Amino acid sequence: MVNLSNKKCPYIIYDVYKMSKGRLSELINLWYKIPQHGLVTIKRVDNATSNFLYGRAFNPVTIKYFESYAKEGYHPYKAQIYSIDDSSYGTWFYKLDVKLLMEWISLQKRLNGHEFLDYCVSIGGDKETIDYN
Repeated sequence: MVNLSNKKCPYIIYDVYKMSKGRLSELINLWYKIPQHGLVTIKRVDNATSNFLYGRAFNPVTIKYFESYAKEGYHPYKAQIYSIDDSSYGTWFYKLDVKLLMEWISLQKRLNGHEFLDYCVSIGGDKETIDYN
């Protein structure tokens, strides 16, 4: 089940890295619409993923639609696990069942970056567009 909040998001995407674990645990699996970042939630990641993401156990996950890209024939959707710096797990889609991806992400107790990418590819993500930054 996807928990999409109808309230204004209480954080800016990079504020996540300044929050206490208690505050973060209150926000896990709550999805918000943020104008510049699309749909955003916070997830706890596993140790392997955390090691790649500068040791941060809690990270924002976004699903974004780029209307201008669609008009130009490019991949208009991107799903991504952010980090505090320049590393991430992401891939692009031409078509995406957004709710399906949101549900899968929400069901994960601890998100693994490679499993995230594998799932994205299994539902239509372009394997050639996988990036880690």
